[in-house]
Amino acid sequence: MSKKPSNPAAIYLQNRDNWIRLLVDDLDMAHTAVRVGLHLAMRINATDKDAWPSTATIAKMTGVSVRSVISALQSLEDGGYLLCARKRNIGNRYWLRFKWAE
Repeated sequence: MSKKPSNPAAIYLQNRDNWIRLLVDDLDMAHTAVRVGLHLAMRINATDKDAWPSTATIAKMTGVSVRSVISALQSLEDGGYLLCARKRNIGNRYWLRFKWAE
């Protein structure tokens, strides 16, 4: 029997792990979207619960084009996996969306 974590960071990390499992198992999600989603999941820290890498940084780190990153981010949003706040000339902020916790 596994023990449920009690501190907020541990709970977040457990939710992140469940989020990763759901994304990887989603056969309707393109491989590029899964790769981008996994990259973001690993960049988001358990304290702030957000990340703000540029699309160029995501592209470089995942080995896909900026255009593919933009498309993948949209797919992740449309699929209910990701929340994104877009700010022109400032950058985007990303949050994982835990559908089961809403």
